[in-house]
Amino acid sequence: MNTQDTFITNRSKHVFLFFVFLFFGIFSFAQTSNWTWMHGDTTGYGPEVTGTMGVAAPANTPNSLYESARWKDANGNLWIFGGVLGGYEYGALWKFDPITNMWAYMNGVPSFNIMGSYGTQGVASPSNHPGSRGWGAASWTDNSGDLWLFGGWGMDASGQIGPLGDLWRYHIATNEWTWMSGSPNAYYNGSYGTIQVPNVSNAPPSRQECIANWVDNNGDLWLYGGNLQSTTNYGDMWRYNIASNTWTWMNGNYSSGPVWGVMQVPSPSNSPGSRGSASSWTDSQGKFWLYGGTMFGNNIEFGDMWRYDPVTNIWTWMAGSSGFNPNCTFTTPNVAGNGVPGSRFEVKSTWKDACDHLWAFGGFTDPSSQVFPWDELWMFDPSTNLFTWVDGLNHWGGSGSFGTSQVPAATNYPAGTGGASTFMDDSGFVWMFGGWILNTTSGGINTLWRYQPVPDSCSITTGIIHSSENNFIAYPNPGQGTVYVQLSDNLKLNGLQIQLYDVTGKCVETKKDFQTNFIELNPKASGMYFIVLSNEQGKILGNTRIIISK
Repeated sequence: MNTQDTFITNRSKHVFLFFVFLFFGIFSFAQTSNWTWMHGDTTGYGPEVTGTMGVAAPANTPNSLYESARWKDANGNLWIFGGVLGGYEYGALWKFDPITNMWAYMNGVPSFNIMGSYGTQGVASPSNHPGSRGWGAASWTDNSGDLWLFGGWGMDASGQIGPLGDLWRYHIATNEWTWMSGSPNAYYNGSYGTIQVPNVSNAPPSRQECIANWVDNNGDLWLYGGNLQSTTNYGDMWRYNIASNTWTWMNGNYSSGPVWGVMQVPSPSNSPGSRGSASSWTDSQGKFWLYGGTMFGNNIEFGDMWRYDPVTNIWTWMAGSSGFNPNCTFTTPNVAGNGVPGSRFEVKSTWKDACDHLWAFGGFTDPSSQVFPWDELWMFDPSTNLFTWVDGLNHWGGSGSFGTSQVPAATNYPAGTGGASTFMDDSGFVWMFGGWILNTTSGGINTLWRYQPVPDSCSITTGIIHSSENNFIAYPNPGQGTVYVQLSDNLKLNGLQIQLYDVTGKCVETKKDFQTNFIELNPKASGMYFIVLSNEQGKILGNTRIIISK
């Protein structure tokens, strides 16, 4: 049996095990569902297991948290902080590694009602940490890989619970928090200053449900809207410059109704108005997108898609309804323009694919003061301004179908969920943790799901693709059908081999006995392939998937 004919060889048992796991997920592409239950419990209020701080373990798991702050770091790991369970806000920082499928409790206090330890503003310290919080704190990952946190509802430095207006930075390498801006006290009034004029005294007022946030092409952090308490909702856009530690009030008012204008026509007078819990994305052109949200206390929800240009500081209403509380519509799944999600809020399960499509799962509607969680998956194409209902039930409140842990199945799907924490890893898988599900109160489940998007023809055909272990990077060559692989300078070339597999598991090309760390691969046809780097013992040193166009 030859390695050119099959990947099952004596030398590559590790490669075989990798593909057994991976191909189950790939074969589900053509099915209705591409979800896999990967970790956690299938029922609400699963127990927390912290293990040893800083040490990942298979049994570790956060509590059943709803509306945690979430990040993806520079290495493709998922981080969450805080969240709500049973009406209480928690204060622990967790990291999840999608390669090992394991959690590690990293920082903070794994309990509720924890006061913040602020220290000295601008000075990092091992004893610093934000207080426990949930209910839609803002979160960003900056261009240096640091994690940023703002606001939410939780406990301040004096033990008072309320809306927060503090800005924090977490440096992963040192495992330290720094209080950067704002007040250590809840119900902070902030300071708007002059619109579009940065000033060190500027700061947003305290708020919760401010999950509409973005990072621009210059590395500045942006924030829109949120809620103070009861009927007080914000309609303001803020920008934070890291280098100068300065906030700037950029657009919108403290409290105002939406001004939709003409669909797809930008205007300085356009504004989404006051709302919280809106969904957000950033496209490949650096434009910001916002969908839905709610005016808390007013029984008003939105179903409109907006685009914001940070260069011109102008909003454009792009799609969806311009009214209040619009209904969703469904027809045939996976047909572009087959419906609209309607009014929706707390849809934190959002991501952008390589084709610039905007994706969203679940979220809530509240038509009669009773929150209803949805379990459908939607995609929005900015090039056509059309929504597509991709997957899930066509009604709210589905109980989900878990199947077997870590085994994909076409019948798997999550329960109707809002306020979950979601990110796309470096291999293109989407991970969704926790959230609120039906028949629980203020937090409900610690399940971790993985979703495998169907690859589009534009997926991963340009740019640089890093391997799972960062031991090589691949340079697709669109139109030529070749791939250039550059090995890390830290690797010894002796005994290494690179193999290219198609989606059936057949090895279509093998390269070894390298004289240089720059290798060219040339598959026979267009399609999705897997690049695997291994050593003489068959241990996988890195892998990635790639779409190749001939």
